[in-house]
Amino acid sequence: GVLPGLPAFSSDLLRAQRTAELAGFQPQPVFALREIHFGLLEGALWQELDPAYQEALLRFQGFAPPGGESLEAFQERVFRFLESLTGPALLFTHGGVIRAALRALG
Repeated sequence: GVLPGLPAFSSDLLRAQRTAELAGFQPQPVFALREIHFGLLEGALWQELDPAYQEALLRFQGFAPPGGESLEAFQERVFRFLESLTGPALLFTHGGVIRAALRALG
């Protein structure tokens, strides 16, 4: 392949693992590469949400949905994984994780 010898990691969600496999890699699934968890709000339509949740989600900083994680906890999870890498690696993950990684890089 184009990137021989590099370790490959993916979110433990099947769509990320399958993307890696389609690209010719056998990724190690990692929970830390999952998208942010919205808890009880996961999959809810915006118009169905209580207005208090809508307002909190628009602010987002410091808000953790019931049963979910805050933006800060999510970023910390991603940062810890990135810091654990000992060299270059391929990551197959989700948009929010990529944004958190870019934020970690400054």
